[in-house]
Amino acid sequence: MISRRKFLKATAAASIVGGIPWYGHSLKSLAEGSSLEEKITESVKRAIISPVTIEEVQLYSFESLLVLKVSDTSGLTGVTICNARMQKLVSLLKNMVVPFFVGKDARDVAHLVNGILRDGSNYKYAGMPFWNCVGSLEIAIWDLLGNLGEVSVNQFLGHPMRTEVPIYLSSLTRSNSAEEETRNIVKYQELTGASAVKLKVGGRLKNTPRDRERTQKFIPMVRRTMGDDFTIYADANGSYSIEEAKEIIRFLEDYGVEILEEPCYWQDYKSNAAIKKELTTMKLAGGEQDSSYHQFKAICEDKVYDILQPDVYYNGGIVRALKIAHMANTLKKGFAPHSPKADPLFAPFSQLATVAPVLTGFQEYPLRGSEKQKSWFGPKIIPDKGVLPLLKGNGLGIRYDRGIWPKAQKI
Repeated sequence: MISRRKFLKATAAASIVGGIPWYGHSLKSLAEGSSLEEKITESVKRAIISPVTIEEVQLYSFESLLVLKVSDTSGLTGVTICNARMQKLVSLLKNMVVPFFVGKDARDVAHLVNGILRDGSNYKYAGMPFWNCVGSLEIAIWDLLGNLGEVSVNQFLGHPMRTEVPIYLSSLTRSNSAEEETRNIVKYQELTGASAVKLKVGGRLKNTPRDRERTQKFIPMVRRTMGDDFTIYADANGSYSIEEAKEIIRFLEDYGVEILEEPCYWQDYKSNAAIKKELTTMKLAGGEQDSSYHQFKAICEDKVYDILQPDVYYNGGIVRALKIAHMANTLKKGFAPHSPKADPLFAPFSQLATVAPVLTGFQEYPLRGSEKQKSWFGPKIIPDKGVLPLLKGNGLGIRYDRGIWPKAQKI
């Protein structure tokens, strides 16, 4: 008798060889009424013909990380590491999100992530904390489905558009001096071969005299040290009033900064849109805190940002982020997901980036990412000559050492 796994593998191979057929219809089909969720669900069910019932979702603690594992009735699993936000969201995940998914057919995951919002009064909890929980579980389910079909998740989502991305080094601190952080940038640029960097400006939702002084010193120092051909982006994290923002953009443009993220508070769309109108050479980017497709659509219609930056976890998972990528492509906007990760949290970004119809500029890689590699997962997430390979293995593309599970504590 053929095993269920071998049967699923055979049907998956037959369906997926040569690419997922639906993707050839692209945006024209979507515009005519077939939603992205429907197309993805069709591709999954062509590849995996039998229902995949979610039997258990378990949260573990391991090395100060939270790890989410989802299992089907045959015992096959999917796994994701949770981001740091989950530490304070466990009750929301366990009491609201997990019960909705248990017992459901995992093949319907593209629809389930929207269905949970309509279940009871769940919509009253909508926002980043809610969608971060949903997104984490959605990502683990995709890993399960990819492992079942023995294919990379991106093959359920569309034809591969790219196999690697150029990276920028993401300087994630404001706590040290301009001189120290410039030395760090030089060090890690030599290690990675990156030809771009993103610098923190302002003070994160504030702009103290110390913050202003550091910014005024930092930007010219990096430009002088790295040279005119080195690409510089900047992230303000909502540091500025509209008056301060108008001043800082002139300064940044004078030093050839190409992209600025969220100069004003992230929900102050009117002020950010006003700053965008003032730009002459830079592009304005934002959206990492937003978690609503309708809000992203309004951002596009109101011309707030040139480049959309949803976080795959915060925004509710891979499919919801891919839907924004398609919208960005249709509306002639850029798309560059927020993903300062060099560990298993990189995996969903990698699956998304493989099939996204548009991907703008250099992509994010943490300054010290090469130091974040651990022996218990693979492959290593390390760029070479400024380029980072996208993951190719089954599921999300991350392999975990089986030895972590006896050491992990159930939450």
